[in-house]
Amino acid sequence: MHRVTIKELEKKVEYINYKLDAPEFGKGSYRLYKDHQGYQLHLIVNEGHGVRDVGYYSKTSREMYFFLDGIIQGIASREAIADLLNA
Repeated sequence: MHRVTIKELEKKVEYINYKLDAPEFGKGSYRLYKDHQGYQLHLIVNEGHGVRDVGYYSKTSREMYFFLDGIIQGIASREAIADLLNA
């Protein structure tokens, strides 16, 4: 297994925001937060940049890597279902 870096995690969060058409640093976008306890994924919920924690607890970098992968897979599945319904 490879070492998971903060740059990898930030790229995954950027990709999620891109796929969801979320404005950068705006309402509805996701931000990666790191403190001494670990990593958290925050959703910006208002124009004052209030946040809500997505995932309910701090994660290690590896846990966050797989958590973000799960979100990306969910987005891909939703897009595939939409394509099937529109075909």
